[in-house]
Amino acid sequence: MLTGLTAYDTRLIRTIYVGGEDNAIADIDVKRANGGLTIEGKKQEEKKKDYFPHERRFGAVERYFQMPEGVDHEKIAASFEKGVLTGTLPKLAEARKAKKIPVKAA
Repeated sequence: MLTGLTAYDTRLIRTIYVGGEDNAIADIDVKRANGGLTIEGKKQEEKKKDYFPHERRFGAVERYFQMPEGVDHEKIAASFEKGVLTGTLPKLAEARKAKKIPVKAA
């Protein structure tokens, strides 16, 4: 699974490329536990007439992602479209504020 994480002022977006154009191809389950997200899925082989897949993976997959600090765990949302799972991780209000850290001379 190829993944990416993009940070915005109010949220983080985790994108995970699962593959396949049809939403029915991948059976996806997202669980929140132990301070992270577990993504489980099962990819079925695409059956098309006169089509011979090469170098493609099928079967069960699982990935665990540690959630960054400052994420509102109760408001996490996920969607799946055209082979891409998108997780929206809203930031808590206090995590959105920049905190100045003093720098001391050595």
